Amino acid sequence: MIFIAWVVYSWVTAPYFGPTTLPADIEIPLQFKIGVRAVEVGMSLVWMYFNYTQIIKPIRQTGQPNTLGLLGIGFFFAIFWDPAMSWIQQGCVYNPCAVSMGFLSAEIPGWLSPRAHLLLEPLVAWTGGIQTF
Repeated sequence: MIFIAWVVYSWVTAPYFGPTTLPADIEIPLQFKIGVRAVEVGMSLVWMYFNYTQIIKPIRQTGQPNTLGLLGIGFFFAIFWDPAMSWIQQGCVYNPCAVSMGFLSAEIPGWLSPRAHLLLEPLVAWTGGIQTF
């Protein structure tokens, strides 16, 4: 947890922290943009509902989250390792239409792929289950 927190802090304070964008000459169709935004909004709402019903509400009732809530917390932290297949050479790509701030790959010690800060990871992926971009 301390290692993940250190890498996330290094990423957020890095000078390149910001949206990863497409080149200006590439146009994304409007219906695709609408679909991506709908998935982002929908998954964010599902994530908030999940947090309330599986973590907050059980803690209020019993003093501890239920098993599904603990799995959700685990998936939240597991997204840190999502781009691990790109450790040496980029092997996974997400859609740059989704809201993104790059990814923390360049801050992981030993990361070898070039321009790792440009590896795209949608922020909604941190909700623990959106792997469809």
